[in-house]
Amino acid sequence: MNGEQRSARRCRIKFCGITTLDDAVAAASAGADYLGYNFVPASRRYLQPNAAQALCRQADERLAGDVLSVGVFQDATADAVVEALESCRLDVLQFHGAESAAYCAQFGKPYWKVIAMTGPDAFPAAAAAYPDAAALMLDAVSVAADGSSVSGGTGERFDARWWPQSAAAPLVLAGGLDADNVAAAVAMLQPWCVDVASGVARAGGEGAGVLKDAELMNRFCREVRSGGR
Repeated sequence: MNGEQRSARRCRIKFCGITTLDDAVAAASAGADYLGYNFVPASRRYLQPNAAQALCRQADERLAGDVLSVGVFQDATADAVVEALESCRLDVLQFHGAESAAYCAQFGKPYWKVIAMTGPDAFPAAAAAYPDAAALMLDAVSVAADGSSVSGGTGERFDARWWPQSAAAPLVLAGGLDADNVAAAVAMLQPWCVDVASGVARAGGEGAGVLKDAELMNRFCREVRSGGR
């Protein structure tokens, strides 16, 4: 097997919700392929525009392109996405809301579209609507206290039996992953990439749930590699 084939089969890793330079450096050192920066105001990992600009610039200088940056949006105005692109170097755009394929494609960047896995039939219809997506992210859905549905960033898992047997686009697995379960998930589902935020967050003390735990990120990456063999 040549290097290109090995690379194609290797499961990529995205650490989402990066909020500090220390966490960006630790994530890259652990073996991340992608760093996710959150531009969703309702998220506790949301980056204010000035903070996002400073963090992305510092990460670029420190990491020198070792990892790719992903901007995470949900039903944002086109102007808000353009503003983020003008202030931050974003390699990929990730959309969590009801954005159309035309909306997602208008920014001239590869995009990942998140599909809310509400049941066994959720994937086929949603996937057909985004034929030009660089990847499709399958994530769980939970119900908020007000009764509304929340997709993505919930820390919950969906039924593995709903995972598609085949797809035209690369598939990203998200929702409820951590160092204890990711190896089994990778071995069983063989995703192109796995996405994690709360599963590698600090469990207590200052920054709990938002800042990352370097050891958990290292362990997560080791488990992904072991599951992907």
